[in-house]
Amino acid sequence: MKQGGKEFTRAQFLSRAAFGVGAAWASTIAGGFPQRALAHVGDPDHGGHPDAYTHAMRDYLNAFITWLGTNKGYIGELETPNNYNTREGMTYLGYPDEQFFGALGRPTGYGPSLGELYLARCDAAGIWYTMQEASEWYYQYAKGGYHASIYRAMAYDAAKVINTPAYSAGILERHAASSPFTRGVNFSGGQRFTSKMSSSNPGAYDIDYWYPTVNSAPNDPTTGMNSFQFLASRGVKLVRLGFRWERMQPVLGKSLNQTELSRYKQCIANARAAGLSCVIDLHNYGGYFTSSGRKALGSSGCSAQHFVDVWKRLSLSFQNESAVVGYDIMNEPHVGGGIAKGSFASPEKAWESYSQKVVSAIRGRGDTKKIMVPLYAHLEHAARKHLKPWITNGQDIMYTAHHYFDHYFGPNTGGGNFLLSYTDENAYWQSRGY
Repeated sequence: MKQGGKEFTRAQFLSRAAFGVGAAWASTIAGGFPQRALAHVGDPDHGGHPDAYTHAMRDYLNAFITWLGTNKGYIGELETPNNYNTREGMTYLGYPDEQFFGALGRPTGYGPSLGELYLARCDAAGIWYTMQEASEWYYQYAKGGYHASIYRAMAYDAAKVINTPAYSAGILERHAASSPFTRGVNFSGGQRFTSKMSSSNPGAYDIDYWYPTVNSAPNDPTTGMNSFQFLASRGVKLVRLGFRWERMQPVLGKSLNQTELSRYKQCIANARAAGLSCVIDLHNYGGYFTSSGRKALGSSGCSAQHFVDVWKRLSLSFQNESAVVGYDIMNEPHVGGGIAKGSFASPEKAWESYSQKVVSAIRGRGDTKKIMVPLYAHLEHAARKHLKPWITNGQDIMYTAHHYFDHYFGPNTGGGNFLLSYTDENAYWQSRGY
């Protein structure tokens, strides 16, 4: 199929139309993106990257590093895709495009992949990262995972255990080899948000959600290992483990649910037994769900004091757990409706205040573990949302942000779905002057 002198497969044409990119793709099909001035020709990095896409992602990372200054950083979710499910068959220069996004290096003659260059820059700057993602939940998928699955659970319905590295695992393992306790993987499952979930309707454990290695049959029949042991066998020693606030504390300001806490503690004990370290992650997107709906952090239904309270209780529970190396105090507070700004000038200013209160409360208990303080933004918007790092008297603080390499935020996607191919992503960044 040809449009504007360009040749597309029928699948490419239909998929682009279905993704609803609209005017941007109309421009491409008609003969290319609108021309812009090359904003980066004076950049010493310009021309030092294999392509525009790599250059853009490195620029975003460099801006975050500059914003951090002498502070520590942690990229809590970092994603490059595999060619599974919706991405199956996508190519670039005749090769599967997962090779160019960053997985196991580009084909001979095409230089290092985006991921290799990006992670090398993180390593040089001392930035921690956990790549997205591993989950026992995807055992039910045909290939044991989806495009973001760095490790897969290959359809052993009884075991629900990851046992197979995905294509993109190689890059993480190579970088983890030199510093395994600072470079790891997100392990999802406990934070799954089920239909109509709330503090009074948390979902059924081991059906709607579960914690890795604490399900009904934790050992894989072929490897003899549980999921954590499998990760350790691959050289990955750091996991970020999410949980939902509503399940852990069904009534704000009151005691933690001891059954839920015990499950989570068992998960962490199993990680410790496998030789892994853990970042515990309150995975709530800046709010709390009750039977009457979402209550934004900072509102009367979910106050800053409630936020402080849950972290004081969590600190009490995990301060002496050697496997826990850090507390990620709120996953992506800016997403899903964000937080309430209250009397502050903006939600981000409110977040700076709320997060400072939590840090002060944890340190007030004598707890010296690392505290991962999220930005009120994804990585690329650090400087636009926050004038500078803001925590005082926090000691071991790591400012955290997430970075997904796809630019497209369209209908039914918050980014990270990689609906577009490497070809299309690269063309987009060329149009932006890279």
